[in-house]
Amino acid sequence: MAVAAHKQDRADERAYEDAARGRRAAERQAAKNAQALRNGTMSQAAFDDAQRSADERPGTFPKVRARRPDRRHFGRNVTTRTRRRGKNTLIDGTVDVDADVAVINSGQAFRDADTGNWIANGRTYGMHENGTVFPVSGPGFHDASRGGFKALGAYNEFGGDTAEARRWIAQHKLSPEAAAEGLQLFRTLGR
Repeated sequence: MAVAAHKQDRADERAYEDAARGRRAAERQAAKNAQALRNGTMSQAAFDDAQRSADERPGTFPKVRARRPDRRHFGRNVTTRTRRRGKNTLIDGTVDVDADVAVINSGQAFRDADTGNWIANGRTYGMHENGTVFPVSGPGFHDASRGGFKALGAYNEFGGDTAEARRWIAQHKLSPEAAAEGLQLFRTLGR
């Protein structure tokens, strides 16, 4: 088992090294295009098209190795103490996140030049500077409001729609809409 994992790790390292070489080649081409633009041998429109197509086609590699999303994006891990944002996107159990991250790292994902987001297997991910990806949209992703996320944490922590969960939700003055959203997420994301 350990040998197979080591071989896979080594294969991943080689793929990432290949990606780095590809990135350096793309950077050299971008520098040549910039020089051609300055020399007047390339129009601004052609330069913009070259930059955009380089960012959007498969074969574009992230500047840093992509890593799994934070635990808080997996619905089953949410508790009452989990850090919340204004908008929270949760991942259900049908998504093979490791496969999506591998697609991004291998250069097979598309990159949206306008947003910088990565599209892998029909799902859109953003990426923090350290390489940690986060879900944005797509199949298997569920948006949650701040209140719905809090309520989901209560349902997870207290084992579903129990008296303790309802008491916690009431004590924290969550709206009935947030409680209903949290319960729907609890049922959708499974336990």
